[in-house]
Parts: sequence; structure tokens; C-alpha cells
Amino acid sequence: KDPLPWIFLCLIAQELATNFGAVGKQAADCAVLQFDAYLRPHVATELCDFNVMEPPSNTSRQYQQWGLLLSPSDRVGTTKTGARDDSVLLGCNPARAFVQQVCARLLRDCRRRGGGALFPLLNLNSYEHVISQASAKVGFTKLRVTPHLFRHGGASTDRFENSLSLEEIMKRGQWKALSSVMRYEKHARLLKVLNSVTPALRAAATTAAKGLATLMT
Repeated sequence: KDPLPWIFLCLIAQELATNFGAVGKQAADCAVLQFDAYLRPHVATELCDFNVMEPPSNTSRQYQQWGLLLSPSDRVGTTKTGARDDSVLLGCNPARAFVQQVCARLLRDCRRRGGGALFPLLNLNSYEHVISQASAKVGFTKLRVTPHLFRHGGASTDRFENSLSLEEIMKRGQWKALSSVMRYEKHARLLKVLNSVTPALRAAATTAAKGLATLMT
């Protein structure tokens, strides 16, 4: 599957957050979190407050990071690969640094509700449905956008921009073998998707990417 470029995700998230009500806002938050952390769609929609690792107070700057702990060992279940305690730091790519603030807001909102799911209005089916609707509305019908493309998009974008090595991408996405992530070295696939839409649509996506942090934080 071809990866979804970050700027295209930004245009979809902007549409969700502004025109799809409460469900759309949660889907937008879920989408940027999923893209940044290379999460599988069902893992993203099922995130809970106990998956969020917030930075400890009164520590040095290097520890002031937000992260996700997937399938923690004190809970039932493992990841798709059978692992426990997989961890992902958020906002490692400078263009997505604001995702840490999104995660902080999500945790605050979740605690006000008494804890539990970060996205209580979403399940996998509703998430896929609203992503499809928003993608079509902004003009991405031919791309057949699904949330699974966000996982590919995050890895491909970070490799294209040389933000992370293949080994770092492999660990971040919980892939077990380097061969599984070699596809993300194929930069022409990302360029192919970028060139598959009109210049006007690319310009709209670029504008959305510039304003998304303000919109979502």
C-alpha cells in the first residue's frame, strides 16, 4: 500500500476537527496520534489513560517527553507480535512536536471523565467511516484513504526526511525484522502519492499542515 504523506493527513484532520462534530474531533486527535506513533488502527482507537506516559515533574529537560506504553505488563493482553511494554515517544519529528500537547490534552480530558478510553466516541468501524467521509470531502477519493495508511505514512515520512533510521523506525513500529521496514526506503512511492493530486490540493494540504498545531492545541 502506498503511504499517506503527512500534509495529506493534516488536511484530513483539519476537515475532521472543523466539520464533523465531536466524533470528528476525536478522530482527528486519533489520526495524528496514530500517524506519529505508527500505531495500528485498532490500537489507536482503543488507547486508554493507562497507555499514556506523562513526563515526571521536577526532572531535567531530557525527561520532559510524552509517550505511549502499549500492552503494559500489568494489564491483560499483548501486542500483535506477542510483546508487552512496547514504548513510543511522541513528537520526535519536529513537524509533529505538537502531538505531545495533543496527548496532554487528551489525558486531561480523559481524567475529567473519570478515566478510561481516550476516544470514547470511537471504535474501529466508526473511525474508518469518518476518515473515509472526510477524505472524500477534501478531494482524496482516488487515494482510497484508510487509517492503516497512517501507520505506513508515519514511517515513510520519517525515513524520507531522514528523521529516523530504519532501525529506529523498526523499533517504533514494533516490526520484528528489518526486512519488514525496507519498503519505507522507497521514497518514490511517497512522491508518487504527492504527485497524484492537483497542485491546488497539494497547496491546501501544505496550508493545513502549517496551521494544524494551532487548531489542535
